Amino acid sequence: AIGLGALFGTFGLNLTSGLSLTTGSVVTAAIVGIGVTVVAAFLPAYRGGRTSPLAAIRDTFSDRGRLGRLRIASGVLAFLLSGLLISRGLGIADEAERVQQTAFGLLVLIGAVILLAPLLAVALVRLSTPVLRILAPAIGDLAARNAARAPNRLATTASALTIGVALVISATVITASARASLEQLVDDTFGAEYVIGSITGRGFDGQVAEVVRDVPGVEYAVSVAGGRVLLGDEEERAVAVGGGPLDAVYAVAPVTGAFARISSGEFVVDNETAVERGWQVGDTAQIKYSDGSEAEYTLIGTYEGSELLQGVILDLSDFRANGGAPTDQAVFVTTVPGFDESEVAADLAASIENDPLLQVLDQTAIKDQNAQQLNQVLYIIYALLALSVVIASLGVLNTLVLAVIERTREIGLMRAVGATQRQIRRMIRLEAVVIATLGAVLGIAVGLISGVILQRALTETGVQQLVIPVETTIVTLAIALLIGVLAAAIPARRAARLDLLQAISTE
Repeated sequence: AIGLGALFGTFGLNLTSGLSLTTGSVVTAAIVGIGVTVVAAFLPAYRGGRTSPLAAIRDTFSDRGRLGRLRIASGVLAFLLSGLLISRGLGIADEAERVQQTAFGLLVLIGAVILLAPLLAVALVRLSTPVLRILAPAIGDLAARNAARAPNRLATTASALTIGVALVISATVITASARASLEQLVDDTFGAEYVIGSITGRGFDGQVAEVVRDVPGVEYAVSVAGGRVLLGDEEERAVAVGGGPLDAVYAVAPVTGAFARISSGEFVVDNETAVERGWQVGDTAQIKYSDGSEAEYTLIGTYEGSELLQGVILDLSDFRANGGAPTDQAVFVTTVPGFDESEVAADLAASIENDPLLQVLDQTAIKDQNAQQLNQVLYIIYALLALSVVIASLGVLNTLVLAVIERTREIGLMRAVGATQRQIRRMIRLEAVVIATLGAVLGIAVGLISGVILQRALTETGVQQLVIPVETTIVTLAIALLIGVLAAAIPARRAARLDLLQAISTE
């Protein structure tokens, strides 16, 4: 926790209140840790109790790599069930329920992949054998056979890495897609060259717009305020615009009517709301404000809503005259054609320098700011998932150490017929690479599928663009292979240093 806290600090997420250790945290960790360990020991204990006496006294590795039919059948059924849950989830209209059921379907998919992993492991070993033979003509073939002789263990060891990689890839897909969608949304929606807002996200003095309008080169400085209003019996989001035409700052797509300028007593609304309420241009509606005041407005048009602009749009003077917030949420600035925009930006910054909480952003800065926020979330995910990768590497290490112990005589006989220490080390390293490759390949496949499906589930929330992080995928695969090589260091050294006579001796 201390290390992660320091790591978050490098991303600007300082834990100002410090770390806290509670009794509940300690008790929960103990219960979960012990409970998971006991549950995890059940299957090995069951299999150990069913071991025949002859197999128990045999001093050679006896796992023949049987693929259980029940496990394969369960994996196939889980895979089909996940497809059904995902397809049904994507068809649900309610956003929260859609995401929830889709995520549950993806969880079942991960379970299906883990159940089918031994079968997939055998297929991967067969595909990788020619490559291993090229890397090490004799030793590579032995490494492939050693990995394939216990597919269940191979799959179990790779599963931890599969889950970690899958979560990393899926999170990267969603984050990259959200970043691209926000950038596209800014391009499609914002018509202003600059936006003035508070770094805290709160409202600021409405007089700032008056000061900005006097800056040379400023064509319009449109104030935008907002709040919640009652439109009939239902609460709706309201956006109030004043100081310039609406289409000067927002690339609004009209559906019906014309509303470049909104006058007092008029309003426009997104088309979805208009259809739900059965409104048409020319209809009137009662709008009630938070202070209880109420006024009648005439609908002059409808528009296609977006994540940045939806709900009711009113004239700013009407909004404030009827109890709306006196502060601005933002001031959108357009420049006169022909003026040097860099000079206008400098003058805008100078005009608001008395308020240190205000900032001037162009479209590029807005995109960078949103990307930075998303990256901070992604870095947190990376930091947490790095722990799962460390655990996976320890699993690879343990499996290889156990394999060396079980194959002591086998390794000794290999040395006796001429295998060198270097060849033994290489064989163990290649086995580790096979394990890591299996975990990485399955994790990348599941992660990409999960990311694409979640992006489709989040389409209506604004994640319209799908981005596949090719670079991250390649780096993740490279890291997984590196983990395999590093995890093999101790077992490979131990196997190479076995005493030949002791290894092959028997009583």
